[in-house]
Amino acid sequence: MLAKKLYAFPISKVFHLDDAGEEHFLGLRFRWNTGETEIAWGKPGAFKMGLIVEEPIPASSSPGRA
Repeated sequence: MLAKKLYAFPISKVFHLDDAGEEHFLGLRFRWNTGETEIAWGKPGAFKMGLIVEEPIPASSSPGRA
């Protein structure tokens, strides 16, 4: 039986890197208690294609961690 998704912690910020090298925030990547990762998009459907980069979020800023 698969584990249920009960809680998730943010692990990175997701950005679109445009041709000028500027970052545009797209959403957050979360890691579930099951180990699965998922992106919560800020504006679903707004991003069509291009270079996506991620910026790790330090573990100390995740809730419930010491």
